[in-house]
Amino acid sequence: MMAALPDKAFAKPAKPRTVLVLGHASGFVHSSIPLAAKMMEEMGKKTGAWTATTTYDPADINAENLKKYDLVFLDSTTGCFLDDPNDPAATSARRAALLDFIRSGKGIAGIHAATDSYHGGSCGGASGAGGGGRAGGAAGAGRAAGAGAAGAGRAGGAGATLANAMVAQGDKDGDQKLSHAEFGAVTAAWWDTLDPEKTGKVAQADFGPRFASLTPAPAPRGNRASADANGSPQKPGGEPLWPEFNRIIGGYFKFHWVDPQEITVKIDDPKSPLTAMFHGEEFVIHDETYTFNQESFSRTNVHVLTSIDYSKMSDADKAKESGMRTDHDYALSWIRREGNGRLFYEAHGHSERIYAMKPMLEHVLAGVQYALGDLKADDSPSVK
Repeated sequence: MMAALPDKAFAKPAKPRTVLVLGHASGFVHSSIPLAAKMMEEMGKKTGAWTATTTYDPADINAENLKKYDLVFLDSTTGCFLDDPNDPAATSARRAALLDFIRSGKGIAGIHAATDSYHGGSCGGASGAGGGGRAGGAAGAGRAAGAGAAGAGRAGGAGATLANAMVAQGDKDGDQKLSHAEFGAVTAAWWDTLDPEKTGKVAQADFGPRFASLTPAPAPRGNRASADANGSPQKPGGEPLWPEFNRIIGGYFKFHWVDPQEITVKIDDPKSPLTAMFHGEEFVIHDETYTFNQESFSRTNVHVLTSIDYSKMSDADKAKESGMRTDHDYALSWIRREGNGRLFYEAHGHSERIYAMKPMLEHVLAGVQYALGDLKADDSPSVK
């Protein structure tokens, strides 16, 4: 990554710029989060385009602290990443601060899982619930520790499915809590299903199918409609949980092709200074590649810079997508105006290898400089 950093800024900053990188994720925690944060810190130093500070604390998104910054970089934030499930007032204040920040003339830039935020069933009692079935479980816990995101929630996924089933079956008094006795009653009842022969043991071959019968089947990660807390199916990507943010960021996660899926990236706006590094030529990339809920993403809302060349995908790869977009419009990066401020988003960045690709880092540099207001570009919606 250090070797791939751009040599200089695309535009001279109008003034010394400051960037706050937020690496907190309330859903799935990507292992690339700390690398993306380091990219922002070192790219700013090398090019002189900005000075970056990294935080993993969503409480730093507050009106007073944001006065010090010109841009917030959402580093694969997932779930309800700003919310405090125990403090609705704090949640409301953080959300308002971020909206006021961009609308007042400042910038937001997001990479990869910044769009896997605020959609699903509900934020519920755990920040990030309903994150499209993308929570990380034990592996996510390890990545959270590696990213420094102490206390990051891992709502959704298999863990949430198991927890919902246990509460639903064990909460006999209806207080939405499990007592020690209620928990024990659930596990005892489940054991009877796991060990119908009453041998006191369960064979490995029997454990999986018998345990699966105890809980509703979760949506497979990334390629099925999510389910709400009661297991009711939802349309791909779930429901918008913070529509203002969903509109500002440009859409929310529906499906991804799994890393290292081969994708041909086409240049939708070859005249933009934000795509100059690609020289108008398509290129191949291998990464986890996002697509977006059809109701949430539209070219009437954003100015598309790059997208998937869907015609280059094999029929087999196309068939992997559940809930296929009927318009086959798979944008990857875009910009847009919000009030007096600006937004840049790039969908790739799941894999660490992306941060060693110089043209991609140049694309991010140009996008961030646009969002800061230093690099001028046509940001009118791609479809009027």
